[in-house]
Amino acid sequence: MDTHERTLAINLDKTTYGTFAEIGAGQEVARWFLTAGGASGTVAKTISAYDMAFSDAIYGKSGRYVSRERLLAMLDHEYDLLLERLDAARGGETRFFVFADTVSARNFSGTNECHGWMGLRFQAQPRGKPNDLILHVNLRDPSNARQQQALGLLGVNLLYAAFQIDGAADRRMAELFAGLSLERIEIDVLEVGGPDVRDPGPAQLGAALVAQGYALAVLIGAEQRLLPPSEILRKRPIVLERSSFNPLAGEAERLAAARARLIQERGGAAEPEALLLRELSVLATPTAGLMDGNPPAPEEVAAWVAGRRADSIVALTRFAEPFPLTAYLRRFTQEPIRFVLPSALLKALLMSVSRDHREGGLLEGLGKILAAGAKIYASGQDVASAQALGLPAPLNHLYDYLLESGCVLPLAV
Repeated sequence: MDTHERTLAINLDKTTYGTFAEIGAGQEVARWFLTAGGASGTVAKTISAYDMAFSDAIYGKSGRYVSRERLLAMLDHEYDLLLERLDAARGGETRFFVFADTVSARNFSGTNECHGWMGLRFQAQPRGKPNDLILHVNLRDPSNARQQQALGLLGVNLLYAAFQIDGAADRRMAELFAGLSLERIEIDVLEVGGPDVRDPGPAQLGAALVAQGYALAVLIGAEQRLLPPSEILRKRPIVLERSSFNPLAGEAERLAAARARLIQERGGAAEPEALLLRELSVLATPTAGLMDGNPPAPEEVAAWVAGRRADSIVALTRFAEPFPLTAYLRRFTQEPIRFVLPSALLKALLMSVSRDHREGGLLEGLGKILAAGAKIYASGQDVASAQALGLPAPLNHLYDYLLESGCVLPLAV
C-alpha cells in the first residue's frame, strides 16, 4: 500500500479517532489525513502551536522546544483533553489517539540541526489503557520541502503500524520505514510502552534499529531508554574504545587513563568533560579487532550492554570497521576525538591492508579514522615503536610516521 492508501485505510476505520498536534516542519502528517478522504472519521482536531508564547500557554514552559520533554507534555495535554471532551459520547466504540511531533526542519540558511521528536499515544481497544510509541528522528534530506515530505510519510506509517498491523514487533517496526530510507531519515530512538505493546528493552530495540538499517548508531546509558546522539555527543570531547564480547583485560583502566591523557593533552582543561564511549558493531562479531564474524544474537547484545552501561555510554553501530566512526561523530562535535586501541587490536588494524571493498587500502582507512583532528591512544608496552609492535616493512615506516606526527600517542597503561 502506498501512503495515500495507508492514510485512507485509517480514515475509513470508524473505530480510530484523535488529535494531531504538530510544532515545526508544517502539519505534514495531519495534511495526509485531511486530504486523503474520509477525514471526519479520524480527525477530531489538528493544532500547530508555532509561536513559543502560544506553545508555552498550552503545554507549559520548556527549556527546549524540540525535545522529548516537550513531546510528552503535548501527548499528556492533548490526550487528557480528548478524553475529557469525547469519552462520554463515543468512548465505548472508539480507540482514541493523539499523534504529536515537535521538529526543527532545515532553516532558510541551512545552519540548524535538522531533527525532531514524534510520538503516538493510542488505545488498542475502546476505553483501554493507553500505549506510547516515541521516536527521535534525524532529517537527512538536503531541502526543507523534502524533509517535510519524509516526516509526513513517517507519521502516517506510525499510525498505520499501530492500528492496521497485527503480529510481532519487528513487523510493526518494518512498517515505519515504508517508502523511506536511511539516506532520508534516521530513527535513533524508539521507546514503546503500555499494556498492548511489549517493551523488549533499549538494548534489543536499539540493536534492531541499527541492524535493520533505520539508524547508523544508537546510544544507551544508565537510563532504561535509548538516548539521542545529537544531545549526548553534542559539543563533547569523546574517548572511544571499540569493544567485543570477549574484551581484552583492563578495559576500564584504559578508558580512565585515556581521559586523563586527554586532559593533559589539553593543558589541564577538564571542561567540557570527555565522554567515555564503548562501541560495538551489531553487523558482525569482532575478532582480533576486525569485523569478520557472524552478527551477534539479540541476547548477546543485551548482555554486553548490561555489563557496561552503568559506568559509560555504550554505542551500537552499523560500522563493521572502525574507519567511518570519525565522520559519524563529527556530525555532533568538533571537540577532540580519541580512539583507544590496545596493542593487539592496533596491530591487527594496521595489518588489514588489503580490503576488496576499500580501494585505497590502509591509507584510505587511516585517513578516515584520523580525519579532522582525531587521534589514536595506543596502550601496551609494545606500542612505543614499530619494531616493538612487530610490524613488517613497509608498515613499520608508516607506524613510525604516525608516532612522530602525533597521530598515534602511546598510553601508559
